Amino acid sequence: MCGIFGMAISSRSAIEKSDFKKTLSNLFLLSESRGKESAGVHFYLPKSRRAITLKGAVPASTFLKSEMFLNSLEEVLRLTFVPGSPLPNQPLIVIAHSRLVTNGRAEEPKNNQPVRSGEVTVVHNGIVVNVDTLWNQHPELTRTAEVDTEIIASILSDQMRSSFDPVSATRKVFEEIKGSASIAWTHSGSSLLCLASNTGDLCFSELEENSGLVFASEPYILKEAIASSRSNPAIQSVIPGTGVLIDPGHEKSWVSFSFREQQFESNSAVVVGDAPIHQT
Repeated sequence: MCGIFGMAISSRSAIEKSDFKKTLSNLFLLSESRGKESAGVHFYLPKSRRAITLKGAVPASTFLKSEMFLNSLEEVLRLTFVPGSPLPNQPLIVIAHSRLVTNGRAEEPKNNQPVRSGEVTVVHNGIVVNVDTLWNQHPELTRTAEVDTEIIASILSDQMRSSFDPVSATRKVFEEIKGSASIAWTHSGSSLLCLASNTGDLCFSELEENSGLVFASEPYILKEAIASSRSNPAIQSVIPGTGVLIDPGHEKSWVSFSFREQQFESNSAVVVGDAPIHQT
């Protein structure tokens, strides 16, 4: 059991810098209960295509106090929020992880999450039981770590490189893996965040006016993390066998999709079948 969590905010978001910092800190601390052997985060600014990935073989509470995290967070906040204003001036995606080791030693940095392959960065909760078989079936992919999350990142990266279709890339992963997986991933050539699960161990809550979302592995963690800034937040589960795409750089909001072909659902701000994806 691991914890995956994060946020996506748009430049239209009404979330203030102080609330953003508090919510992110709460997510880390509450998710530590799901794994204390390592922690990590990926900050991604889609507008400027800037990204910072940090991870360490320490509990989330220790990770939050580290100089590398504090300095990186301040740099991200400086770039995201308008000088002299508490509100953001560009989109920001954050995906993060608290790890309970299932395979891959935490002392080896490349086994900790987030995991990157090509332009894809992913966090994963679960266990892929056919990971060795998948590497053997995909000689075109290169294995560099023991952790099973790398095969997910590699398949996503390969699929995005060939088709640049996040829905079909996600479907391909869940078509091939055996085991349990709840994932959140980004691509450095787009402004998307994708959430997906075959177990339902993933939930999210929208920010006001379709200006982003916050997600976590458990409803309790999510509710408590955002309680200081929002009362009685509506929490939605990622239904097993589905995913959610959000593009905080786009005026539209989010679209959900089934792992089966041609099955989409959307909120009122999204045209069905019109996934809000930007390619550069």
